[in-house]
Amino acid sequence: MPEPNHTLAAGMLEAFRAAGRPRDWADQLPEDDAVCRALAAAFDPIGIDAYNSGDMTTAYDAFWHLFLLRLKLAKANASSRPDVRDFATAEDLLGRTMLELGDVDAAARLLGEALSYRQGLYDDDRDDPHAAYLYGVALWHMSAVHKARGDQARELALVTQARDHLVGVNARWSGSSFIIGTLADVEARLR
Repeated sequence: MPEPNHTLAAGMLEAFRAAGRPRDWADQLPEDDAVCRALAAAFDPIGIDAYNSGDMTTAYDAFWHLFLLRLKLAKANASSRPDVRDFATAEDLLGRTMLELGDVDAAARLLGEALSYRQGLYDDDRDDPHAAYLYGVALWHMSAVHKARGDQARELALVTQARDHLVGVNARWSGSSFIIGTLADVEARLR
């Protein structure tokens, strides 16, 4: 795991905001993969802390950078399962933030693509507990898009699929607090 570069990340966020949050910010990314990984390691907790505290603007800013960095790394290392997994996670985080900001269409695109990547990683290696868990999470998160759209039937179908999948994951790799916690959230939604 690279050492997070918080100073460079803070400077990039400041410049991004000063420039009016341009969508074409990718040309501002460093060329070096190691620097990109260090920046991603810094942006991830900034976004998560902001998201968890309800500051969706800061979460968006951090997750947009994380998304661009992870996209660059995934494109450069397309056969790397960790890079593809991390890109899907960045899409998931940005998609959940977009949902909180009320942009359901953007959330649907991001969460749908994250679900597709996570399903692919799981289908490629069903003995990978991380991929199995993240596929269940992706189903759960995608259900929120249908909830926001008022499509209760599709939401219920995805929540049920997420529950069934996570029950199997928990049976195979029991004891993980992540699996148990997510499964409890999913089951609570079905009550």
